[in-house]
Amino acid sequence: MKRKLGFKNGISFLIIISLFITIIIIFAYFINYELKKKDNIYEVASSSILFDYKNNYIELKKGGTLKKGFDNNYYLNFIEDGVNYKQKIGKNTLVYKDGDYKLYYYGNAYVISKTGEVKKISGKTEIMKADSPYFLKISDRKYLFVDKKIGTEDGTIKTSQYLIIELDKQGNANFLNFENDVKTIKPIILKGTLFDFDIANEKLIIDKDNQIDLKKIIGSTNQYVKKIEEDNKDKDKDKNTYYDDYLTTIKNSFNNLTGSVNGMNDNIQKELAKDEAYLDLTRWTTVKSLYPSVNSIKVNYSVFDPNNEFSEIFIIVKKGLETQKIQLSKTNQSYIIPDLIPDTEYNISFGYRLVKAVGDSTIDVITDSLNVKTSSLNYKVEISKITTSKIYFKITFNNDYIPNSCDLSLYSGDILVETKIIKQSLIDKSGIYTGFFNITTLDYMVSLKLHNIIYDSKLIDYTAYAKFVS
Repeated sequence: MKRKLGFKNGISFLIIISLFITIIIIFAYFINYELKKKDNIYEVASSSILFDYKNNYIELKKGGTLKKGFDNNYYLNFIEDGVNYKQKIGKNTLVYKDGDYKLYYYGNAYVISKTGEVKKISGKTEIMKADSPYFLKISDRKYLFVDKKIGTEDGTIKTSQYLIIELDKQGNANFLNFENDVKTIKPIILKGTLFDFDIANEKLIIDKDNQIDLKKIIGSTNQYVKKIEEDNKDKDKDKNTYYDDYLTTIKNSFNNLTGSVNGMNDNIQKELAKDEAYLDLTRWTTVKSLYPSVNSIKVNYSVFDPNNEFSEIFIIVKKGLETQKIQLSKTNQSYIIPDLIPDTEYNISFGYRLVKAVGDSTIDVITDSLNVKTSSLNYKVEISKITTSKIYFKITFNNDYIPNSCDLSLYSGDILVETKIIKQSLIDKSGIYTGFFNITTLDYMVSLKLHNIIYDSKLIDYTAYAKFVS
C-alpha cells in the first residue's frame, strides 16, 4: 500500500528542497566569484600616482596591487617602510606614471569618441597617450579628459596629459591630476586639441555643429542654470556690471563652492538679523582659484572696493592647531603663500575687515574657505650605468624644492656600502645631480636610497629608491 504525504509533511518537504536549492545557488555564486577574483587583481608600478575615493593624492614608492572587492570598490595594497597598507580607492580610478606611454583606468565609464559615438568600458582599460584626445564620463558629474594640452583661454587652468573633473550640483568644478588640485567658482570652458568641454552645462563641443549633451549619458544631478547676468555681461560696460558680477559671485561663493564654504560668521548673521547688512552691491571680494605646488599655494582673488571701505583684506592659513593670518593688497589679484610643507592639507580662508558705519568696532567676514593639499615631492633616483669599477646614478629633484642637503646610500643586498652627502650647491639649476660610486664586488641586488633630506633646516619625511638586479 502506498502512503500519501500529509499536508504538513508536504510543506516541510518543499521547504527543505527550497533551502537545498538556495544553498546550491549561493555555493555556485561564491565559486564563480573566487574564479573571477584573479581577474580583478592588477599590478601597479612603482612611482605611480592615483587618487582614492576621497580625492586624496597617493604616490606609490614601491608599487602595489589593485584588487576589486566584494563591494565593487577597488582596494590598494602596498608596503611602505615595512608596513602593509590597504586603502579604499573607490569604484573607479586612474593610474598615472611619469614616462609611461599609457594611462591605466580601472572601473566602468563611457568613452565619447572623436566622432561622437559612446562606448561603455569596464575593468582595466589602457589609454594610449599618443592617441589622445580621449573623453570619458565616469559617473554622475565626474569626467576624465585625456589630451596633450588642456586649458582655458585665459590661462587660469593649464595642464597636459589628463585631468579628472568633478562637478558639484551648481556647476562648479574640482580639477585633479599629478600637478593640479584646483577648484573653480565660476562657469568655464576647458579647451583641448579637438574637444572643448563646457563644464557647467555638461556639453562636449566637437565643433559648432556637433555638441554632445553629456547629461543624457546615465543622467545628471547637475542643477546649474545660466543666470541672466551672464547673458547681459558683455552688453553693459558701465559700472553696473560690477553688480551683476557680484550677484553671480555671491551665489557661487556663499551657496555652494564645492561644499567647502564657511559662509558668514556669527557676528555678521546677527547684524543681518537686525537688517544692518554690510554685504551690499557697492563692494565685494572673492577667491577665483587656488594652485598648490610642493611648498606653496597661489591664491587668485578679486576685490572691488571703490569707496575704500575695507580696512583689511586677509588670508588665514590653518594646519592643525597652527594658524597664520596674512594681509593682502587690495590692488593685487594674486598672492603666493610660501614656506609650506609638501603633501600636507591646509585650510585657506579668505576674507575682509569692515569698519562699521556707527561706532569704532570692526567685523571680520570670511567669504571663502577651502581645504587644499600641497603637491608631493617627486624626487627620482636612477641607476644610469654599471661598469666593473663604478655605478653611475642620476637624481632628479623638484625644481622648486631643492634640498639644502640629502644622503644617497649604496647597498649591496642588505649591506650598506657607502653614503654620499649631496649639498645644494652641487645640484644644477634644472634640479639634476649626477655622480658615481666606486665599487669592487657587489651582490646580485644593488640599490640606492635617497634619504635624510634637509630643507630649510628641517628634516623632510621622504625616501626614494633605485634598484638593479645583476
